[in-house]
Amino acid sequence: MQPSNVEQRMNAIFSVESLRALLAKAPVIVFAIEPNGHVTIAEGGAYRALGKTDERRTQIRESVDGPLVIDAIRRALAGEEVKITLARRNSIFDIQYLPVRDDQHEIIGVVGLALEVTERVNAERAYRLLFDNALEGRFQLDLTGKAEHINPALAQILGYHSVQELLDTDPYFALNLPLNLSHQLLMVQMILKNEQLIREPFEAMRRDGTQIWLELTANVIFNLEQQPIGIAGHVEDITARMNAERQLAESEERFRSAFEDAAIGMALVSPDGKLLRVNQALCNILDYPAPALLQHDIQALTHPDDLEADLTQVRAALNNQIPGYTMEKRYLRRDGSSVWVQLDVSLVRDAEGTPLHFLSQVQDIDARKAAEVALAISEERFRSAFENASIGMALIGMDNKFVRVNSALCAIVGYSVEELLQRTYIEITHSDDRSENQTLINALLNRNIKTFQIEKRYISKDRRIIWVQLNVSLMLDEHGAPLHFLTQVQNIDARKATEAQLRHQALHDALTGLPNRALFLDRLVGALARRQRRDEWLGIAFVDLDGFKEVNDQFGHAAGDTVLAAIAERLRLHVRAGDTVARYGGDEFTILLEGHISQEDAGTLVSRVITAIEEPLALAGNQLTVSASIGLVLSPPADDNAEAILADADAAMYAAKVAGKGRWMLSDRHLALPTNAAPEQQ
Repeated sequence: MQPSNVEQRMNAIFSVESLRALLAKAPVIVFAIEPNGHVTIAEGGAYRALGKTDERRTQIRESVDGPLVIDAIRRALAGEEVKITLARRNSIFDIQYLPVRDDQHEIIGVVGLALEVTERVNAERAYRLLFDNALEGRFQLDLTGKAEHINPALAQILGYHSVQELLDTDPYFALNLPLNLSHQLLMVQMILKNEQLIREPFEAMRRDGTQIWLELTANVIFNLEQQPIGIAGHVEDITARMNAERQLAESEERFRSAFEDAAIGMALVSPDGKLLRVNQALCNILDYPAPALLQHDIQALTHPDDLEADLTQVRAALNNQIPGYTMEKRYLRRDGSSVWVQLDVSLVRDAEGTPLHFLSQVQDIDARKAAEVALAISEERFRSAFENASIGMALIGMDNKFVRVNSALCAIVGYSVEELLQRTYIEITHSDDRSENQTLINALLNRNIKTFQIEKRYISKDRRIIWVQLNVSLMLDEHGAPLHFLTQVQNIDARKATEAQLRHQALHDALTGLPNRALFLDRLVGALARRQRRDEWLGIAFVDLDGFKEVNDQFGHAAGDTVLAAIAERLRLHVRAGDTVARYGGDEFTILLEGHISQEDAGTLVSRVITAIEEPLALAGNQLTVSASIGLVLSPPADDNAEAILADADAAMYAAKVAGKGRWMLSDRHLALPTNAAPEQQ
């Protein structure tokens, strides 16, 4: 078999031993293909990887070499330079097919160059696997900024359903990634600097228009000749991080504002007591500028007498026994003076529970403490005045119960402190005085009056009636609401007894004990008013002793007084229970007959009185008889002139004396008399 022209030329090409040796060591396989499909494999270390035998001459068959190879050879024989990648057994080759022309430029065959790229392709596959499955968005751009490859993560970040949708819609990311407005400029900068580009966080837009935050890292891709061929990078969606950082910044700003602008003192204190941060309010409380205050620890600023109590609470918080604490303590100002503060402390821990710092809120309560001291002094003075008062003192609640009493009040009413505190003031008030007392209490509660004074009666434990004088005022709480009544109780029982005695003396005859003229006239006026309402008659008897002057002249005035006292007692015994007997003056007596009285009843009564007066009296060993003349008036309901009635009775009495003494005479002032028999005139 004669070698073909192509084979002859190929043999001529490889006749040089040195070239054969070079090709034998090279990874490149060089072969020639004739138009009839015969292949000559030249020297090359990898020709067996094409699936050929050691024979140099072989036939191209579609069943063996496959449609890809057949198509590439046909295209090369047609004058086209063709490149394909071919897998043979466990190897991968990049194969280039070049047409061979003769001197007349006619295609006489194909020369093939095969390069084994197994390792490179495997590396590219591994890279692509990592690229496609990366959690962050990845991209690869050409030098124009157009996307050559992107991974599903980037498509998802930018709001696309698939990689192809993104490549079809926005291959330059113009809608999504504003890369310095000019991709070309960015590429040039990266290529010239030959460095990695890390862009700070920037806002981008998803396909649906929502804003997101991204962070971009990119670097230049070079070929084997160190020429830039594109850009590769990755994109991380940091929206959640940026939102968290923004929220943290906003929270920190709110804390800073609340901390710095707080009206009360604020401080961050380390677990060992160092001041980490203070606000102006705390500086004002302690009279320090902030830099100077931060040079101190909390222990040095605390009053020595309060330090141990504070440290005890601190230790309890650090030992996780309490989350924080509140206490009142004293701090030392810059000038050494102390200031009372209310301290509210909470311990801040990190996520692992390690103590970070204390947050202390400091409120100046110096003025309040001073007021409390003043109040305590005032309350002590009040207590002392209350307890040691010589008059009764009581605090009475809105439920009328005694809240607080002193010993003087207990002495007045005979109850112990404990017994009084179980009672209301109403229980020991005389029933006749309760209504007036309650009326004044209501006026006090309605703010119609600020205080009131009343004289009333208490009922003591042993049921005695005790007159007291009350001075009552209403005490209010800090909101102006009624709190209790402050009651001062003065025992006026002796004064009342004296007043009663003086009233008795003013209205009663000292010798006989009978009502005097003034009291009799007062009772007569009252009786006249009452009998008009009742439509009743009223009787007046005017009694005058006969010859009483001779008794005084014969036996003396003392004896006369004895006689008068005896006659007064006889008169009292012989009138009705509701009648009034009075000494009108000298040896004159009057009798007021109230209630239903007829002429017959009145005549019987005055006759009985005359008889009683005439009974003998034992006087200085002698028997003495005294008589009396009585004038009687019966007054109808319409008659209301007391003086006229008395004048008629007096005239009737004188008529009885003229008629012979020792008798009674009825006034004829009124003709129509309520009687069933005419009066007997004696």
